[in-house]
Amino acid sequence: MPILPTPEYFPDPYHKDRPSAELLFRRLCKHMHVDRKQIELEIFADETEELRSILPYWQGNSAGCAGFYDHKVEGELEAGSEQRMLVAIRSTYLADPLLLIATMAHELGHVILLGGGQ
Repeated sequence: MPILPTPEYFPDPYHKDRPSAELLFRRLCKHMHVDRKQIELEIFADETEELRSILPYWQGNSAGCAGFYDHKVEGELEAGSEQRMLVAIRSTYLADPLLLIATMAHELGHVILLGGGQ
């Protein structure tokens, strides 16, 4: 059964900020059967938007990275430590919850496949 970006599946109020994004991420992890405790969520600054605010006539393509996934491979882990994964999302995506959910789901797909060794 598909999970849709509707209040039925994501009932928390959304305020276009980091705490709201964290709630969305927790719900999405639950829906996708991913252990939230193994993932660090980071929201990174969007340099494209910073350039637009500094240089009003700047024209640029904002087709950069929407989000990314990273994890430590076995050789990098200390003995006895558990695997930690990183999901990072572009800060401007906080303004659009549909885009935010889609990007988070995409990155969690990497967690499932790559983090699961597939």
